[in-house]
Amino acid sequence: MRSYHVHYAWQGFFAPITNSSSAKLNLVHAGDLIKLGFGLDGNRGLDVFAAGFPASAPVICPFRTPHSVHAAGAGTVAGLSFVVASGHYGYGWQTSNTWAGTCRMFQVELKDGTVHNATFMFFS
Repeated sequence: MRSYHVHYAWQGFFAPITNSSSAKLNLVHAGDLIKLGFGLDGNRGLDVFAAGFPASAPVICPFRTPHSVHAAGAGTVAGLSFVVASGHYGYGWQTSNTWAGTCRMFQVELKDGTVHNATFMFFS
């Protein structure tokens, strides 16, 4: 009997979002819908997240250079989608206006057990 553990080919969050491992901080307007694009080397279906994810939690604001991330464009909806033309996933994250003046870690755990983060600072 053989067992296999499949890992997705995570391609990181795409610009303008920076991953937490970078030296930059994502600066966003509290209450905006933010689009986080990422790749898994193709369409793996819409059931790629582990239970309870994506999630976000408050964190102490890190001392990093912030860069602005604009709200998602027209037609973006909250939740996960796959864009066939680009071969990438998009996740519409509805932020809260109560987060102004704070930082949060956005976290994705995939069904393969890998965890990926991006840190955000919110302004009003």
